[in-house]
Amino acid sequence: MSSDPFSHSAPLQPVRRWWLRLVVFVLIAAIPLFSVRAEWYKRLIFAASMAIWIGSFPVARLRGDRFERGMFIMFLPLRVKSWSLDRFTGILPESEPRDEFAFAWFFFNWWIIWTVLDWMIPWSGGAYKLWLRAGSGKRVLAWQGSNEGQFRANLDLLQRRTSLSIEL
Repeated sequence: MSSDPFSHSAPLQPVRRWWLRLVVFVLIAAIPLFSVRAEWYKRLIFAASMAIWIGSFPVARLRGDRFERGMFIMFLPLRVKSWSLDRFTGILPESEPRDEFAFAWFFFNWWIIWTVLDWMIPWSGGAYKLWLRAGSGKRVLAWQGSNEGQFRANLDLLQRRTSLSIEL
């Protein structure tokens, strides 16, 4: 095994397991099969909408000396964009401010729903963002989410693997 730290792929969190999503999709999409009242086209529309919801998610990883970002739509991978890590000069963490009291007051009972929705539709974004800034000033969105633990883990991973400084 190579001792080179860049010899393997390091995914950013959360690691999206397509096979687990596929199992959940099959279980949910099978529900209309047992309905004798629904026409076949309604069953097909339901299955397609579940495939869009459950089978669409972003993936980001550090592979060797490159940063890669891709997207799955209905379980089908789209083109993966790749950037050399040499072109980046810093990591820009960003978070949208929120009133913690108001957030807890209005959404405390909804935290299970928000967690499930964050798992099901991660492409909807979140308050936390990690950008990689190039020397030209352009930025590449490396990660976006709503989980502070994943934000910190991804920031640590990017900092360790790229040796870039955090710019505030």
